[in-house]
Amino acid sequence: MTDERKKIADEALVEQFFMEHRQASIPDNGFAEKVMEAVAQLPAAQKPRVYQLNRIWSVACGVAAVIFLIRADALTQLKQCFWNIVNEVQNVFTAIDITSSTVVTLLLGSLTLLYVGLFNIVADSRYSSMRNS
Repeated sequence: MTDERKKIADEALVEQFFMEHRQASIPDNGFAEKVMEAVAQLPAAQKPRVYQLNRIWSVACGVAAVIFLIRADALTQLKQCFWNIVNEVQNVFTAIDITSSTVVTLLLGSLTLLYVGLFNIVADSRYSSMRNS
């Protein structure tokens, strides 16, 4: 039996198992209906209050985060991390040995990247126009 046939047979067995052990619904003694009914019956005044409390909590957490970042001197650490990354990128580029590459190789690589980029732009515009129509 080939791998493809084995996969199909396995999928059929799994499908059969779930069909045999399928439950129409999970009994919850009407709990889900009660919850949905209670949510629907909430007064309109409480809903905006919840949103307002959410906004207040979000602002409080944001202010706490800013205070923490200031106290932890995070800006200096972020600048140091940024310059470390820049230095690593410079090291990567200085480690590349282009003396063994010819100008033709670099030119062909650049043309290939240009062609792929233009192809992706054209394909994306075609896909967008097909999707919009």
